[in-house]
Amino acid sequence: MSSPVSAPSAPPSDGRRTGEVRSLLTGGAAQHLESIHDYSSDYDNVANANYVLDG
Repeated sequence: MSSPVSAPSAPPSDGRRTGEVRSLLTGGAAQHLESIHDYSSDYDNVANANYVLDG
C-alpha cells in the first residue's frame, strides 16, 4: 500500500502562482474526490465542482 506524498515544487520562473505542491493520491482518495465532485455537480453546479478539483 502506498502512502500519499506531498512535496513543494520548485518555484515557477514563468509568473505562475507560487505555493503549488505535487501530490500523489491513493486509489481511495481519488474515489473520494470523484464522489465529492459528483455531489457538488448535483447540488451546486459543474463549474464549481470543477474549480474544486482544479484548485
